[in-house]
Parts: sequence; structure tokens; C-alpha cells
Amino acid sequence: MGCPRILVIHGVHVGTNESIDSHEKIKELIDAIDPNIDCDVELFAYEDVNDLAIPAFAGITKVALDVVGDVVSAWVNSPSAQLIRKLLSSRISEIHLTGQPLIIISHSLGTVYAFDVINEMLITHPHDGTDHNNWLVDTLITMGSPLGLILFNSRADRLIEFDNANMPFPWLNYWDKNDPIVSGSLFVDGDTSKITDIYDTVCNTQGWCLLDVEVDTGKKWMDSHHGYWDSDTVGTDLVNIIKKLT
Repeated sequence: MGCPRILVIHGVHVGTNESIDSHEKIKELIDAIDPNIDCDVELFAYEDVNDLAIPAFAGITKVALDVVGDVVSAWVNSPSAQLIRKLLSSRISEIHLTGQPLIIISHSLGTVYAFDVINEMLITHPHDGTDHNNWLVDTLITMGSPLGLILFNSRADRLIEFDNANMPFPWLNYWDKNDPIVSGSLFVDGDTSKITDIYDTVCNTQGWCLLDVEVDTGKKWMDSHHGYWDSDTVGTDLVNIIKKLT
């Protein structure tokens, strides 16, 4: 077993794959907590796939299309969304063949793709009931996730059983009450995690261990949505997970 690999799946992005630095932020966060930790961090970027489905317009129209188009693409299961899931599934399988334990860190819309692919792979690669370290993914981390909102919360009904009651599949969900993508309200802070409300019961019956972690990024509105990359809580938990897998 090699050092753990962290696969970072970004959220909605305006620009190209080359302009995404989510993986670099995660590496900086890990190094700030423990500069001696041994892990590989890579980015799974899908923005260029989404952009192929969006016509080019100038100015604010293009920005709006970029943001809204990404979300709608995932919601309606467009051909681009299907391709993104296929590419992500392939990359997960490739990493598994290296023998490295895999931690998936996903943010915003990326949490939807991560959740969908893990459940799809539980169908195509059923867990055999042994130590979950032998499966394709060791841990799922979601941050600022819209999975609890009405557009995506029906996915709770699609959660596939992880066949190991003695060692449930760990899903850590980080949320800030000021994050409008979590609360579903642009101007009112949320007071609960909608993911816990919707997914907790089904997770318990399907062999998933959902750990819901409220964090205070110290930021407001959309700044809080992008504040998880700087959270000591997220960084400390991540370092502890890496150490257990090393």
C-alpha cells in the first residue's frame, strides 16, 4: 500500500481547467497543519467538458451561462454530465490499480459528481464485505454541498449499500451556516445541515457513516462557500485521515 492519494473535485468554475487551483489549496492546507505528511494530491478537472456544451458569448452572458450551465448540466444528466462521471470513474479505477488508498475531496457541484460516481461504482464494483480499504475509495469528503437542496436531494433514494456493517463507508460533510449553497437561501443563514436531515437515516441503513461537521470559515455569503479550503478543522481532520492510511 502506497501513500494515500487525494483526488480533488472542484465545484462550479468560470474559466478553464488550467485556471483551477483547488488541489493546490488542499496541499497548502495539509502542509500548514503538518508539513511532514506524505500524500499525493491531484485535481480532477471537468470544466472544459462543461464548456464544450455552452456556446461562447461575451461578457456577463458568458459568465452566467458558465455558472448556470454547469448546474443544469448535472441536474438534467446531460451528455456532458455523463461524460464527466465516466471520466471520474475511470480515474478512480486507475488510482485503485496503483494500490494507493484514495480520499476524495469534493466541493460544491463536485460533491454531486463524487456522490453519483461512488454509488454507480458500488453497483459495478460491489463491496465484498471486507475492510473498506480494499475498495476503490476509502473516504468521501464533501464541502459546501448542494446535495441537500431540492435540485439534488432525491439522490438519497439512490444511495447504494456498502456491505460492511462493522466498518461503514466514511462520508464527512463540512458546511458553514453562512454558505448559501448549503442553506439554499441567498440572504438567510441556515441553522441546520440539510444533508443530515435527508441522508442520515438512509446512510445508517446502507452501511455509510455520515459525519456532519459544521465549520465557521469566518466569512459570509459566497465567501463562506469558498472558505473551506482555509479551514483548520478540515485540514486537521484530513491530516488525521491520511495518518491512519499511511
